[in-house]
Amino acid sequence: MMLRNAWYVGAWADEIGDKPLARRICNEPVVLFRDKDGAPAALLDACCHRGAPLHMGKVVEQGSTAEILQKPHHAYTQALLAANPRYDRPDTGLEPTPPEVLIALRAEIAAFDATAEARDG
Repeated sequence: MMLRNAWYVGAWADEIGDKPLARRICNEPVVLFRDKDGAPAALLDACCHRGAPLHMGKVVEQGSTAEILQKPHHAYTQALLAANPRYDRPDTGLEPTPPEVLIALRAEIAAFDATAEARDG
């Protein structure tokens, strides 16, 4: 019997590098990775939007939380931040996602889907 909310070894320190690493712990898919400071971290290995395995993705933003929120570089991060309501300006609506961001996101989704289809057959 495996206990939830307990410590389990997921990988050796040298196994966790620049790319996300997939593991199963207590029969749950987990992705292991290192943050910008090199500290190991773990998440459920599933994108909350599409259910895609995170370990098959790539890291698109690096920096402190404040740095990423103040000056995001990736189109997806920019779109997420633009979709958040402004509590400091409740009279304004959501900012529309710029067309170039939508085009970039659709291209990345299509590329991911093509890769997954080729892999899965």
